[in-house]
Order: sequence, then structure tokens, then C-alpha cells
Amino acid sequence: MNRSKQEIEEFLNESLEFDSDTTELYDSDADPEYLPKVIDKTIYTGNNGNIISAGPSHTLSLSCSSSDDESASESSSDSGNDDEPDTDFWVETYVDIPDFNFCRDNIGIQFEINDSALKDRPHKKGSRSTHFQQTCSQEVQNFLGLCLLGGSIKFSVVRDMFSDNPLYYHPIVRHIMSGRRFEKLLRCFSVEYASDNPLVGPMKKVYPVFDMLIQKFQSLYFPDENLSLDESLLLHRGRLKWRQYIKNKKAKYGIKFYELCSHDGYVLNIDMYKGKNTPSTVIEPNLEGFTTKWKDKRDVLCITTKNHPKIVSTTNRYGLEKNKPIEIKDYNDFMNGIDRSDQMISYYSCPRKTARWYKKVLFHLLDVSTWNSYFIFNKKFGVTNVTFKQFRDLLIKNLIGLPIEITAAELFKNKKSKKAAPENNHYSEKIPPPPNFNRETYFKNCKQCYKMKIRKQTSFQCKICGKPLCPGKCFEEWHKDNII
Repeated sequence: MNRSKQEIEEFLNESLEFDSDTTELYDSDADPEYLPKVIDKTIYTGNNGNIISAGPSHTLSLSCSSSDDESASESSSDSGNDDEPDTDFWVETYVDIPDFNFCRDNIGIQFEINDSALKDRPHKKGSRSTHFQQTCSQEVQNFLGLCLLGGSIKFSVVRDMFSDNPLYYHPIVRHIMSGRRFEKLLRCFSVEYASDNPLVGPMKKVYPVFDMLIQKFQSLYFPDENLSLDESLLLHRGRLKWRQYIKNKKAKYGIKFYELCSHDGYVLNIDMYKGKNTPSTVIEPNLEGFTTKWKDKRDVLCITTKNHPKIVSTTNRYGLEKNKPIEIKDYNDFMNGIDRSDQMISYYSCPRKTARWYKKVLFHLLDVSTWNSYFIFNKKFGVTNVTFKQFRDLLIKNLIGLPIEITAAELFKNKKSKKAAPENNHYSEKIPPPPNFNRETYFKNCKQCYKMKIRKQTSFQCKICGKPLCPGKCFEEWHKDNII
């Protein structure tokens, strides 16, 4: 019996008593209606004792029949049966948030800043922004000549044209213009009116040159009656509202032009596509004529204003004769003018990759002008042994001011003549930097300039005297006056 009683007491200690390490914590913030868990089980222990629990409102009792008449009982009840009033209750009250009348008119900077502060900010020594040089017509010609040369040499990036890398080194480019100056001109290259621009719309970016070139094209050459009109696409993948997609073109994405050419490739008129609601006029329409339908591999519809419909015999490139309508024969004979001009321009195209569409259009007009110039050159002189590339080379030399017959050996020969060593053996050398000096070049005030009350720094000194002197005139005058 004592053993049974001991087992019941151990069971009660394990199942009913809450140890401090295992007691569940009450978190009123997380759940205001939280209640601790209680055991709601009924356990039957046999004839020796009963454990009865019917919920939080019932009494848990333990009874054992023993000679010592020992008994144990435990009761628990919920808070609903307590007589004490519950003072922890939720009170719903609403208070209006006051209006603080925050003034938003004074938000931002509270002191005045001069508008020229950004323009007058300090620059580093030798900054390009502080040494801007106005351009001239000869420099613009040099710039255009280098752009045409870039179409022949094909550098992957502009900087490679002026690189010292032996893989890309081209001495003529750096002989004409520095790389930084070329990039500066390329960045600012524009033909838009600087002020009081009367034009509106996208064509104001290119109109001054665009209109001038079209007038020149039409005034310098008068074509025959056979003309060709077709579309041409200039590659451009930048963001542009009227960028076109033409599947059968090599570029596929770009700026579309309507070009009117002679049958042998001379470009007479160009108009750029500027959107759906913008009309384009290249030729005056005159559709009084005949309409024909001819069955080849598929139906071909034609409108002709020249010939009466009739069938003629033609020979293809394989020597086979075939009967075709006369308008189809004329189309095949004279429609390749635009294809020829596009083909010749594509060989040496100078437009560079840029996000500004008008620069691509301007460089494309430069290519068209070069091709038209070569066309007129051949028509005038009838020269057949001068190719388009050779003509471009002659044009580039003329733009950058090089003699036609000059060679590279003559142009880049060493111009520095070897001077005889002075009798006093005084030479210029770089001033050695002092210890712990971080830069490679060390500057001092020139002694001769200081004597002339001019403050000028130099990185050279006399090897014998050790005096800082500007190389050249200052070096010679100092030693004339101070040599012993």
C-alpha cells in the first residue's frame, strides 16, 4: 500500500506541479485573454486511489484507503468564480489629435547661394575646363578629316586612335590633334542655331546642314529621267520616338530615310522619317498612268507613267531569255541606284556609337557628301583607276592639310637636330625630389625668372650649378652672366 501511495505521489509531482524552470510565462501584451493551461484529464489508478479532474471549475481530489487515513486533495477554479471584482478591463476612449498648424512654406535652404558658385568652383591645376580654346574653321576641317579617317581605320573606341599602344598606334592622328581636344569637339559637335532658333521639332537639330546639303546635291548635278526612290536605314539602337524596325534590312533597327537617287547612285534628295503624323515629301506625286498586274512567283502590281503595257524579251544574268512587262524590265535596270549608294557608303562609314541621334545623322550626311563628291569626280574626269577609297584618302589629306605626295618618312623624321655639347659642360636635368616626397616631379622657382621679377616654377636644374632654371632661354642667360 505504501508503495502504491508513493507511486501516486510521484505521478502527481510530475503531472500537477509546475516547476519554475518549466512554467509557461504569461504575456499579457501578446494576448490579453491569455489563461494558463490546466490539466483537464481523468486518470483512474485502480482500486487503491482515484485522480479526478473535470476542468478548471472542478475539484481535483485524491483518495486512498489506508490504515493511516491519509488523504490529499487539490482544487483549482477559474477567475469567473472568484468573488473579487476584476479590475483589469479595457476602456475604449477616443481623443482627437490636435492640429499643430505646421507651415510648409519655409521648407528648404534658408540662406542665399550665388548662382555663379558652380561656375566659379576651383579646379585642379591644368584642368581642361580652365583652358578651353575656341575653335576655328581649320580645326573643324581637321576634326572632320579625322572622322573620315576613323571610317577607314576602324578603331573599336575613339580613345584607341590616340593610344600609345603599339597595336593601335597611328602617328598621323596625334600629329593632327590631341585625343582630349578631339573628344571635346566630338562632345560639342552640333549644327543647331545657338540662339533665336525659328525651327521647332526634331529637325531643328540637323536642319541648317541638312537643307544646305540637299540644295547643293540638286544644284551640282542634273540627272536623267530614270530615278529610283527607296528606303534606307541608318543603324541606331538608342532611345528615339521614331526609331524603325525593318526586318529585311541589315541594321533592322535605326533611323529611316527616304532617298531619291539617279539610276547610277547619285543621291539627289533625302527626307528623314519623323513619326506617323509627320508627312515626308521627296518627289511630287503624279499618278496618271497605267496599272498592270504580272504573275511571276507571285502577283506583281505596277503603276507606270512612261510606257504602254506590253511584253518584251529580256535576258537575265545567266543568259536565259524570259518575257516580262516593259515596266518590270525598266525597274530591274534602273532601281539599283539606292542600293549602290548604300553599298559604297557602308564600306567606309564614319558614324560612331552614340546616344545622340542627330550626331549619327550628321555623320551619315558626311558619308553621303563624300560619295556624291566621288560620283561627280568620276563623271567630270572619267577617271577609272581611282577607287572610292583612294578618293577618300585624297580628301582626308586635303582636310588635314597634308601634301598629297608626302611620305611618312618625310613627315615624321626626327626634327630635333643634335646640338653640340657646350664647352662649360653645363647640362639640364630633372630636379631630384626630396625624401618622402610622394610625387615624381618636384618644382622650384626659376632663378633667372626671379631675377626678372617673374615667379615661375620649373622641374629642371643645372647639373653642375644645381640652380633651378627653365630649360632654354633662362638656362643660357643665367650661365652667360654667372659662369666663371
